[in-house]
Amino acid sequence: FSDFFRFLYNPDDHTVMGRGGESWGKIILFYFFFYSALAGFFAICLYVMLTTLDPNVPTVTGRTNRPVLAISNGDLYTMNFKDDKAWKSYTSAVEDVMSKYSAKKKKVPTATLR
Repeated sequence: FSDFFRFLYNPDDHTVMGRGGESWGKIILFYFFFYSALAGFFAICLYVMLTTLDPNVPTVTGRTNRPVLAISNGDLYTMNFKDDKAWKSYTSAVEDVMSKYSAKKKKVPTATLR
C-alpha cells in the first residue's frame, strides 16, 4: 500500500498522481474550456430544435405520424348519421355519464369563510 500512497502524493517530487501543479492546471483549464464549448453547442442545438416547434400545432397527432400505417379498409368504420336508432345508445351513454357531473342533480358543498 505504501507504493499506492506514494503514487497518490509523492512528497519528494511534490506530485499528485505523477503530475505536478502546472500539469494539473493545464489539464483543468483544457477540460473547463472543452466542456464549456460542449455545453454551448448543446444549448445552441436545443435552441434551434425548439424554435422549429409550433406551440399551436401538436407534433404527434395520433399513434404514429406515418400515414402508411393508417387503416385502408373504408368499410370498417361506417355510420349512418341520419339514423336516430343507431345514435340512441351513444346519446344515452353520454347522458348517463354527464348526469354524474351535473350541478343540478348533485349538490356541491361550499366552504364558508369566517
